Amino acid sequence: MSNSIAFSNKVVLAEAIAKSGLFGFKSMEEVLAIGMIAEADGLHFASAVRDYHIINGRPSIKAETMMARFQTAGGNVRWIALEDTIVSGEFSHPNAGTIVVEWTWERAKRAGLTDRVNKDGSLNNWQKYPRQMLRNRVISEAVRTLYPACLGGMHTPEETVSMLPANAPEPTGYAPPEPTGYAPPEPTGYAPPPIDIQSQTIPTNTLDMSSDRANLSKEDPLA
Repeated sequence: MSNSIAFSNKVVLAEAIAKSGLFGFKSMEEVLAIGMIAEADGLHFASAVRDYHIINGRPSIKAETMMARFQTAGGNVRWIALEDTIVSGEFSHPNAGTIVVEWTWERAKRAGLTDRVNKDGSLNNWQKYPRQMLRNRVISEAVRTLYPACLGGMHTPEETVSMLPANAPEPTGYAPPEPTGYAPPEPTGYAPPPIDIQSQTIPTNTLDMSSDRANLSKEDPLA
């Protein structure tokens, strides 16, 4: 089944996506351009807003999309460390072998990534989400080394931002904190109200069973 849709429908869809503001695209033209790239990769036009960012006019592919494509293509990953100061993982692919990629906070600092400040003076994502940013760098380097076909020649948002001027704003909706999961409250159960036995009136049997026992003994020799 083809993922291609009529151009007129693409225009309508792109305009709606841009106006919604949900995915960070600023114009219909941005959505159209990135949607064409998605179709060239054999994906649905609308999947572009899920898998790509446009940062200062440069398209970029999300690290999660890189990882998903890498694993779909037969790649494997085993995380060795996932900390705020170090992230490392062992990546392998049947056609490229196995490598270990490590990014540390010190390495990011030497590259001038951690001290960047947003144009409005706020902290950048390296200072707010160090573990996620290191992880995305590891994914990008490993996938680019083992299976570059996943990338389509693009960089991750983290790499694209590092190429911008030091005071450039970072894209919205970018590198959110990892979900902590949902823990539903434990059921409290149902506790029936206590019964006050002393206040209850227990009826007594007032029937005289002596005659019945006498008749039973006459009919049954074992009684």
